[in-house]
Amino acid sequence: VFPDLKNVSVVSDDGSVRVLDLSQVGQSQMDLDYLQPGDTVIVPGYRAGTFSIYGEIARPDVYEIPQPVLITDAIALAGGTLRYGDLRRIHLLRGDAKNPQSLIINLSKVQSEKEISMLPLVYPGDTIYIPQSLYGKWVDFVEFIRGSSRASDDIENIRDNWTSRDIR
Repeated sequence: VFPDLKNVSVVSDDGSVRVLDLSQVGQSQMDLDYLQPGDTVIVPGYRAGTFSIYGEIARPDVYEIPQPVLITDAIALAGGTLRYGDLRRIHLLRGDAKNPQSLIINLSKVQSEKEISMLPLVYPGDTIYIPQSLYGKWVDFVEFIRGSSRASDDIENIRDNWTSRDIR
């Protein structure tokens, strides 16, 4: 279980309680209250929360997680990406209106380099968006023009049979 550093409680001998946000320690100047003899420090664990996932995903929805999970685990929980999900431009949105953050994750690069340390954690409150790849948009366009649900097969046949002499 991961600690919830934003809600650390210090209970003094006299029963008074101070709630501290220790999540920024080391990142900015903070005036920390020093502990006194007899103080009790309570560091709660994260409570179960939810994250949202939508876009080119098998089961877009809101999912409950008991603690932060790797983004790959969050995607797997939602059934994985669809055929034309763009793994090079996954958007991870977090924060609030005062401090929004948007991260773009290239999951293809992470997978090819087999570097799990590059995978971000998904926290309660996060939102994941899997965009459609350019190829998927092209297939949709051709299907719209042709009025055919077989357009993706047609495009793949063209691509597979395309040679440099066809360009001339």
